[in-house]
Amino acid sequence: MHPELLDFPIIYAIGRDGKTFFKLPGDLNEAGDTSPLFETIVKTIPNASKGTEKPFQMLVSAFERMNIWDGFGDGKSKPRNY
Repeated sequence: MHPELLDFPIIYAIGRDGKTFFKLPGDLNEAGDTSPLFETIVKTIPNASKGTEKPFQMLVSAFERMNIWDGFGDGKSKPRNY
C-alpha cells in the first residue's frame, strides 16, 4: 500500500450554485465562491517547466462562437518537450 496516495486536498462544492469551501459548511445557504478551488489548484499543481521556450500547439477539433465569450475551442494539445 502507498499511504502517500491518500494525502490529497478536499474541497467541498455545490456546483449548481458555484460555491466551494475548504470546510463543510453547517448551512448550505452560506455565501461562497470558487476561490477555494482555484487556490488549491494553484497551490498543489506544479507549473509546466519543460519546453517553455517552445510555442504552444493545439489541434482544434471543434470551435463554437458564443455571445458571452468571443469563442470556445476544444482540442488536443501537444507536449512541449518533443
